[in-house]
Amino acid sequence: MDIGKILSEIKGKVLDAAHFELLESAYELQNQNIEQLKENNSAIKEKSALLQEKATHLEKENNELKARVEDLESQLANHSGQTEAIKLSEVAVAILRVCIERDITDFYSENMITVISFTRMQTEAAIEELEEKGLVALASVGPDGSNYYVTSEGKKFALEMS
Repeated sequence: MDIGKILSEIKGKVLDAAHFELLESAYELQNQNIEQLKENNSAIKEKSALLQEKATHLEKENNELKARVEDLESQLANHSGQTEAIKLSEVAVAILRVCIERDITDFYSENMITVISFTRMQTEAAIEELEEKGLVALASVGPDGSNYYVTSEGKKFALEMS
């Protein structure tokens, strides 16, 4: 009901009971509409606040993920740089190739000397080179010479090499 239209119709007239009830009904409907709009507005504000909170949380999480990605990219670049920076002698490469081909993770220096076709001095120097670069580490010393194991960095390097 349009209250303005009703008011213009009764303008200048005496307000009888029927017109009064009509006005009262129109005002009640208008009041109900206003109350409904207030409830809707309140619900929208609440939903907006929840969405804003969620957006803030997602923005924070996004920033954390961006930082994590940058950190991982930096680590990857650093790792790639380290891997590329490792230059090995021919004998050291031969030792790692034997480890890959025979699927071994540890070896005795004396046995390695007999397996690869290099001199004792070259082989020992290459094992020392691998040890200095952190690709192999000394596990123990025994009658068959020093026992070395391929480190996790050595395994990664060997797999990238193959």
